[in-house]
Amino acid sequence: WFPYAIKKVGSRIKGEVFSIEEKGLNDLDILEGYPSHYNRSLVETSYGFAWVYHAAENMTAKIKKYGFTEEWSAEHYE
Repeated sequence: WFPYAIKKVGSRIKGEVFSIEEKGLNDLDILEGYPSHYNRSLVETSYGFAWVYHAAENMTAKIKKYGFTEEWSAEHYE
């Protein structure tokens, strides 16, 4: 399994913000499996607007079936 954020209105997520070119975003889409594994949404941050990858709808059902944790880190899966 991979860490997935599940989109939920009013929720918050911790992460990092990077500035990339359009080509870089296209490359990330391929790496992240967009749109089959992940979708992305434009959200407002303290740095301005940023794209956030979150679980695609087909993955959300699977994640809820097998359980999830509020905070993902390598120590949860070692």
